[in-house]
Amino acid sequence: MLTVLVRTAVEGVGIELASVDAFALGMGPGSYTGLRVATSVVKGLCFALDKPLVAVNTLEAMAVQVRKSLQATRQVLGEGNEVLLVPMIDARRMEVYAAVFDEKGTEIEGTRPVIVDENSFGHLLEQRQVVFLGDGADKCRSVLGKHPNARFWPDVIHPRASEVGDLAYGHFLAGRFEDAAAFEPYYLKAFMTKQKA
Repeated sequence: MLTVLVRTAVEGVGIELASVDAFALGMGPGSYTGLRVATSVVKGLCFALDKPLVAVNTLEAMAVQVRKSLQATRQVLGEGNEVLLVPMIDARRMEVYAAVFDEKGTEIEGTRPVIVDENSFGHLLEQRQVVFLGDGADKCRSVLGKHPNARFWPDVIHPRASEVGDLAYGHFLAGRFEDAAAFEPYYLKAFMTKQKA
């Protein structure tokens, strides 16, 4: 379906794939299968059309989505740059993939797996308001929801193409491209398989 959707999108805006300057994708973290499929399609387009590959961290794209919403509504959650955004993707059980960004979009802590417990993000919550967002945020709500500095974004945030595109355009202008042959999605965990006995 993905290649059909690409063709439909290109036809819908009236351009040829060959006229595209670069192809971008959300590099992860995320679903193993989703990352593999997206990477395969985008790498195929890059090789077939001799175009560069741009990769965007999906957690950063989620943080951008909330930053845009805060700016559009002029919503203020704290003084100055005291608010931190923590996008999270559910990684099963009590684990999430998370990163930390400030209100200006600067990465404060890089993407990593986190096992959520009462001490998670304590060093951040001690000093600042922290906004948890994404489909992994509910795990934090059950453990950290009573902390006075913990905030939870009211809507479930998933990575969107619009924010991936915004970030990818910045990478494109800066010449930050991936080696399409060597590029691997950002899994964070080794892929596990089970064999029937």
